[in-house]
Amino acid sequence: MACKAPGGSKKKYIYYQCNVCKAYIREEKLIKLLIDEIASIMEYDNTIKKFFAPLLKHKIENTNNY
Repeated sequence: MACKAPGGSKKKYIYYQCNVCKAYIREEKLIKLLIDEIASIMEYDNTIKKFFAPLLKHKIENTNNY
């Protein structure tokens, strides 16, 4: 993505443009999307650690006992 900031005397908005599809997205929206995606990844990681890691650990320990 490439950053673009249009000129002018009013409030300036920063846009990012995809180098492949040439679509634009405003910086504020991009930041919100990134924060939401990072939060989703963190929630998924916490779920894995809380529920699946103990099961996998138990399975590994039982496999090593044979």
